[in-house]
Formats: sequence, structure tokens, C-alpha cells
Amino acid sequence: MKSILEGFLGSFTSRYSDIDGYWLHGLIGYGSVNLDIDLMVRPPDERTTEAAAQRLAVGRFNEQLAKVGLDASRVAEARLTARARAEIVQGWHGHERGEGRIVEFVATAVMDNGHRYERTRTVFVAPHDPKIESRRRPVDTDFEEDDGHSGAP
Repeated sequence: MKSILEGFLGSFTSRYSDIDGYWLHGLIGYGSVNLDIDLMVRPPDERTTEAAAQRLAVGRFNEQLAKVGLDASRVAEARLTARARAEIVQGWHGHERGEGRIVEFVATAVMDNGHRYERTRTVFVAPHDPKIESRRRPVDTDFEEDDGHSGAP
């Protein structure tokens, strides 16, 4: 389970977690929004950034389970929390320095035998700024675009 949680956090916080080609975490208003996601529950179908984050997290967690061949029924509980530290800090925002927050992502899992596992990853997150961010291609989007293209991250 340790490697599953590590792989999950790496995948979920990566640049490839995006909405309409832009990094998901830059679109979430960390500081005013925190995430608390039950990774074992079907996420909502709402068209919000937070709901898209939930769908992506559940999908990425299930991908990691499948990679190692662990049946989800062996996992009694799994959660992801993401909390931003209060202070504003400088960090790299694409190829430029910018202001943002350090966000701590904590993934926990409790197995059916009661063993508990936890992994943490901290990431600098700057608010989305389309003037300096590049859109990832091909677009892998969680929302439908005007041209009718839609996919699942």
C-alpha cells in the first residue's frame, strides 16, 4: 500500500492532472478551498473544479490499485486531503517566479486487516495565470469544450 499511495500522490499532483490542458491544482483556490476526498466513493458529476479533482483522485487511486493487482475490496478506507499553508511564498510558476502557497497532500488508507498507511507530498501551487502558463496538448479534459471534444483525465 505504501507504493500505491506514493504512486497516487505523484500522479495526482503531476502536470498531467489537468482540466482543459491547464494544471488542475492551479485552478483550485487553495487558501480558501481545501480538499477532503473519500477515494472509495463515486465522485459527483458536478461541473466544478473541486468535483473534477474528486473524479481525478478516485480514478488515479483506482489506477494505482489496478497496477499492483490489489482488489479494492481489501481497502476498508482511503482518503486524500489537501491543505494550503497560510503564508504566501515565492516559487516557480511555469518558467517564471510567482506567488503561491505550499500545499500538503496527505493520502491515507486503512486495509481490511486494520493496517493503516499514510504518505505525504508537499507541492508549490500558484494560482492559474493564463498569461504565463502553457496549455498542455493534446487537451485531456474533464469538461466538454465548445467543439464537443471531451475526455476523462
